[in-house]
Amino acid sequence: MTKILVGLLWAVFLSLPGETIFAAPLDLASRQVPLHTEDSTISSVGALEFRGGIELRSRNPHFGGLSGMSIVKDGARLSMVTDKGWWVTLQPIYDGRGWLTGVENEGQIGKLLTPAGRPIINNANGAGKRGGAGDGEAIARYRGGMMVSFEIDKKLYLYPPGSSGGNPLASRPRALTTPSELSRAPSNGAIEALTILKGGRIFALSERFAHGEHAVVGWVSQNRAWHRVTYQRSGNFFPTGAATLPNGDVLVLERRFNWLAGVASRIVRIPADRILPGALIRGNEIAVLDPPLTVENFEAIDVRIGPMGETLIYILSDDNFQSIQRNLLFMFRLKN
Repeated sequence: MTKILVGLLWAVFLSLPGETIFAAPLDLASRQVPLHTEDSTISSVGALEFRGGIELRSRNPHFGGLSGMSIVKDGARLSMVTDKGWWVTLQPIYDGRGWLTGVENEGQIGKLLTPAGRPIINNANGAGKRGGAGDGEAIARYRGGMMVSFEIDKKLYLYPPGSSGGNPLASRPRALTTPSELSRAPSNGAIEALTILKGGRIFALSERFAHGEHAVVGWVSQNRAWHRVTYQRSGNFFPTGAATLPNGDVLVLERRFNWLAGVASRIVRIPADRILPGALIRGNEIAVLDPPLTVENFEAIDVRIGPMGETLIYILSDDNFQSIQRNLLFMFRLKN
C-alpha cells in the first residue's frame, strides 16, 4: 500500500462521523536491547532482574510518543496511549525462558475518542500547542475498562468495555470528575501517574504541581471524593507512571532530565498503608537506571504475575516523535 493511499485512508477516517469506531493495522518491528550498553553480562539493577528489552519501531507516522501502558494478565497484549491522542495495541513475544524478545509484526492503532464520540484532534493553538486533548499521559484498567489521563487539558476519561471487540480504548468514553484543584496544576505538569489501588480507589500523581521544593501534589479517591496527598520525590526526579503490585503496594516510576546529567529513571515502592487522604507519602527506592545502563525517556510502568508466580514489571519510554529518541519496552522480575 503506497504512502499516498495510506494518507488518504487516514484523511477519510478523520472526517467520519463521531460514532465511528475505528482501528487500523499497524506494521511493527523490534530489535533486542541490552540492560547495559557495554556489558551484556549485567542482568540486574537494584531489586530488578532484567528479563528482556526491545526497541519498538513502525513506519506509521502516528506511532510514537508512547506515554501510558497497560499489560493484560497473561502478558499477551499491551495497550498504550500516545502524546497525540492515539491508542496502540500489540502482542509481545516471549522465548522459552519467558523473556521478552520482540513483538508480532502487526498491531493496531486508532484515534482516541472524546465523550461526544469524535476523534481527539490536537489543537494547534493555545494550550493545545503541546498536545491539547490529545496528550494522553497515563492509563489504568478500571471497572473492566480503561481510564486515561490527559495532562494538558487536565481531564480523566473512562473508556468502557464491551463495545469494541475487547479493546476499551476504541470506545466512546465518559468524563470522570477530577480533583477541583487540578485546574491550578501547570499545563504540562498535571496527572502523569495513575493507578488503581487494591480495593478500587484511584491514585494519581501530578508531575510538576509543586508542594514545597521536593514534593508534588497527588490525589486518592475515597468515599466518592478526591482527597489531596503529597508525594515526596527525590532530587531532580519527577513522577511519570505508577502501577499497583498484587499485595497493594505501589510502584512509582520517576524521570530525571537535565542538560548536564542527562536522562535517568528511578523506581520507588510505596507501602499500601501509606496511601491515605492527607498523607505525606514517601517511598523506598528499589532501582535507578542511569548510564552506562540503557536509559531513555521512560514514562510508563505496569505489572503482572508470571507463570511461576513471579512479579513482572514492564517500563516503556516515550520518543517524543524525535529521531534521536527511542520507544523502548523493558521487562524485569521483582526480586523481593
